[in-house]
Amino acid sequence: MFHTRIICLIAVLAAIGPASVADAKTRQYSADITSSALSTADGYPGIGGSAFITGTMESDALGSGAILDHVTVTGQPYGLPVFTFEGTEVDATPRGMLVSELTGYTVARDDGGLDVVITGHFTGGTERYRNATGRYRFTGTIPEGSTEATGHSRGRVVF
Repeated sequence: MFHTRIICLIAVLAAIGPASVADAKTRQYSADITSSALSTADGYPGIGGSAFITGTMESDALGSGAILDHVTVTGQPYGLPVFTFEGTEVDATPRGMLVSELTGYTVARDDGGLDVVITGHFTGGTERYRNATGRYRFTGTIPEGSTEATGHSRGRVVF
């Protein structure tokens, strides 16, 4: 049932009417993001575990929107306090959806919280973002006892 809701949400967002298409140009990308896990599976946050993460974004280049990530924990290369992951993200905005692939890691802090670092690259999308390309870096935190990540993303996007 959960996956049905996600598929319906993405279908509705994809059905948003087309926006005017401008000539592709490079834009500085910046966004404030808040997100939390919607569902987890396979022992997440352990290695091999996965999660659907959803949240909101406020972006200067894209406007306000919703995000949906699917991430899988891929390893623990540097010992106990560091986990790596990879996944995909869909940014849904009134002008279309922007899709990216990402890799990242979390590091446990002394205060019990987590630092989160993600690098990603845009791989296309719908409507205005159909042929989007570019790169971004997200840095954020998850306070101890919380499941909510807050942070900032910046980079460049071409559409």
